[in-house]
Amino acid sequence: MFILLGLVFIVSRLFFPLYEVDGASMDYTLQDGQRVIGTNQFEVNRFDIVIIDVPELNKYYVKRVIGLPGDKIAYKNDCLYINDKFVPESYLNDKKEEWSLLTRDFLIEKIPEGEYFVLGDNRRNSIDSRQLGTIKEANILSELLAIYWPLNQMTVLSH
Repeated sequence: MFILLGLVFIVSRLFFPLYEVDGASMDYTLQDGQRVIGTNQFEVNRFDIVIIDVPELNKYYVKRVIGLPGDKIAYKNDCLYINDKFVPESYLNDKKEEWSLLTRDFLIEKIPEGEYFVLGDNRRNSIDSRQLGTIKEANILSELLAIYWPLNQMTVLSH
């Protein structure tokens, strides 16, 4: 019985890792101290919320995938453009009501193959690809699936 429980625990940790949100970089989507569950079996898609490993800083961060390999990413007047097309970001509506400007204008001409551009939803308080550069696919550890703690905030994460 204990062996079976041990195997279930190990398998669940390997395929469905648990994380704690540390900081405010994903406000209001995720908040400091929330606990989330991810999956290690995923394909990276635009707007996925992921855990990234930043070995230079010896840290894991939670961010949102904005740009895929080959994409051109631009921010102009607080609006996102991907490959020269405006892309609405409804998950930022609460932040836009709070602050008139979330991020300064920038341009990434082309994301290299095998790399991704990630941003925190709290654009004014996030260490992300604007400072770190693009993130290699090998450094994207998990896609987040749900908030499981605190119980009254339990929800499935969507994009």
